[in-house]
Amino acid sequence: MNCEICGRKITNPIKIEIDNSILNVCRDCSRFGTIVIEKKVKKPILKSRSKPVINSSKKEIEEEIIENFGEI
Repeated sequence: MNCEICGRKITNPIKIEIDNSILNVCRDCSRFGTIVIEKKVKKPILKSRSKPVINSSKKEIEEEIIENFGEI
C-alpha cells in the first residue's frame, strides 16, 4: 500500500482526516491531519424468520349472471 499524500510504500497505514476526507498515510504525513480512531461496530445478529403458512382453502368466488340485467 502507498501513502496517499507522498506515495511512499507503507506496511501499517495510519488513517487521518483532512477536510472531511479519510486518507491512509505514512507516519510522517500523519501530521497533516487528524488521526481517526476506528470504532468497531457490532453487527446485529439477524434471526431467521419462518415463512407464513399459506391457507390452501381459498374461498371461491361464485358469479351469477342475470339475463336481461340492463332491462331491469
